[in-house]
Amino acid sequence: MVNLTTITINNKTFRFFKGIVIVSDIERFGQTFEINLNVPQEDDFNIAINDVINIDVDGERLMTGHIESFDCSATPTQRMFNIFGRDIIVDFTDSTLPNIVFKTPFNIVEALKKLLRECGFEVKSPNNKLTTTQTAEIGKVAVINEFGNIPNFTEDDAVQYIKNVNTKSFEFLKNLTNQRGILLGTNAFGDIVIREIGGGESKTVLQCYKKPLSNQSNNIISSKVITNFQDRFYKYEYISSSSNGGTGEIFILESSKEKKSIANDLIQKRAVVYDEEIRKNRIFTKYKPGLTQQQCKDYATWELNIRKAKSKIYNYKVLGFRQNLSKNLKDNGLWKVNQLIYVYDESQYPIVDDEFLIKSVIYKQDLKDGSTCELELVDKLAYSYSIGEPLIKKARGKKGKLQGIFIKLPNDKSNL
Repeated sequence: MVNLTTITINNKTFRFFKGIVIVSDIERFGQTFEINLNVPQEDDFNIAINDVINIDVDGERLMTGHIESFDCSATPTQRMFNIFGRDIIVDFTDSTLPNIVFKTPFNIVEALKKLLRECGFEVKSPNNKLTTTQTAEIGKVAVINEFGNIPNFTEDDAVQYIKNVNTKSFEFLKNLTNQRGILLGTNAFGDIVIREIGGGESKTVLQCYKKPLSNQSNNIISSKVITNFQDRFYKYEYISSSSNGGTGEIFILESSKEKKSIANDLIQKRAVVYDEEIRKNRIFTKYKPGLTQQQCKDYATWELNIRKAKSKIYNYKVLGFRQNLSKNLKDNGLWKVNQLIYVYDESQYPIVDDEFLIKSVIYKQDLKDGSTCELELVDKLAYSYSIGEPLIKKARGKKGKLQGIFIKLPNDKSNL
């Protein structure tokens, strides 16, 4: 299968190229691209660093990016370009800024706008009537809140950042929101979008039957399940000191009774939680100043849950850039990160039969395999565990009837 993928650079559109790879990941802000393009020598086409590139799939804008590096090989008959770049919002995330004070309580939307202006961007109003091929406005960025009502962040929420906001101000906001079930991402036009983590749902099922019946259909080309406990621990301990900005270093100086006494006086709060699946000699300890007893417990529990949820990764390769083979593109969206999707896979042991979160999507198109997507799935709560009271708007159970082309729920013996 080959999707109609077009690349537009300097007002010149290409529909035929050797290969293209586009990577979208929850843990990255914006997408990356790599393009292999052959151009006849008689064509006067050329490119330069910072040129804008539009990538469309079946007439729908997938991303707008800047060319950041390229190389060009040549023969007497053609030139061969390898082009690399990232989403046009990358200037924002790459920039280092002077210390910026966020006075609590602060609003996440206004904080993002403040950072954008500090980077020299013009903050524009969101356009609710964007078309699928809307032209991006370079240097102008909208902050679009698709999450809904977001309570202001208080000092209790951000205490570990507010007291020492450094040059990674955007990372501070990204980490802070991720800990409350909020995802900062981008759209195809370089705008910043605030979404609920796991807020989207796929309309299809990934499924692989060893011996499919006449009313069953496989859409998984191949699968790989990775289990890795290296980042997990048995004991998680958070300790808070009354010292202003203290790192807890004095706590580990135990060469004398006097130093032990000083350390015990400084340590105000501590909390411990255990992961019974892990060997007991694996210990994780972290120091954070200014936390309450409950906050120490919240952080320790969050650390355990996040590390456990991310210890298993499910990789699936599927055909095409869209979620099913229907020609009705309106009801057949592109594969996207941050969607929940149900998987039934008999090729793995034990059988995979659950709902997951799409963490990353790698779109690939070349002359050999046509259009394929590589999906990386994780526990559906891998990015939804929050510190303290979550902002997650709704819990999700197993899916009901599906609207894709596949005709059977994995755990249902009857036809839909």
